[in-house]
Amino acid sequence: MNPSLRGSNMPRTPVDLTGQTAIVTGSNTGLGEQAAVALATAGAHVVLACRGMEKAEAVAAAINSSCKGSAEALSLGTCARSPLRLR
Repeated sequence: MNPSLRGSNMPRTPVDLTGQTAIVTGSNTGLGEQAAVALATAGAHVVLACRGMEKAEAVAAAINSSCKGSAEALSLGTCARSPLRLR
């Protein structure tokens, strides 16, 4: 987690998301990570839906140790993609 960005764009009016669940894709880095932190800070349970599980689990652990809400990492399935053919 980048501490310099943590919570910098949180709403000025406190929001209570306790009891709510949010799914954030790409939440193991960048804007997705910051969105997940913001939601968990407001009390939501955040599902980190990512391809890179190692980073996602590290972000979930950081959220669980420092935010009001909670987080869990969920692996997004990656399947073979056939090439697109434009006609």
